[in-house]
Amino acid sequence: MMLINEEESNKHRNVENTSSSISDTSNNNIAKFLKYLEFLCFRIKILEKNIKYDNFMNDNFIKVSTFKMF
Repeated sequence: MMLINEEESNKHRNVENTSSSISDTSNNNIAKFLKYLEFLCFRIKILEKNIKYDNFMNDNFIKVSTFKMF
């Protein structure tokens, strides 16, 4: 009878250990994903600024070019 209780106890510990290692892996994956997402958001903001600047420069170039034509 004692062996059955020990086996059940060991099985329960193994399940807990497996659950915690899966949880740790999930947390690590989530942390990596959030860092990557933060990096992508930062890059998008930089690209938006560059696009706004390019559009501004293009508008000025078009205004200057059309002004010189007349």
